[in-house]
Amino acid sequence: PNHTARAASVALLRHYFARIFYEGTDMRVEGISTMPIGLSEFYLARGVWRNASEAMERASLERKPHVALAAWNAYWSLD
Repeated sequence: PNHTARAASVALLRHYFARIFYEGTDMRVEGISTMPIGLSEFYLARGVWRNASEAMERASLERKPHVALAAWNAYWSLD
């Protein structure tokens, strides 16, 4: 939908919800926040939970040679 229709939909939803989260955001929409999902069951359900659990138990900031860059609620322009 165009910007006007999208803004109208968000305004309508804001009557019912104080905060609105959306998981797969790829553009900024006023009134919509990116849903922080972290390590959800969906990603861990197919047998990777054991590896993830072991990796978290062995993790150490002292052994990390580099920093990690995260982009929560960030948008990258492809122009």
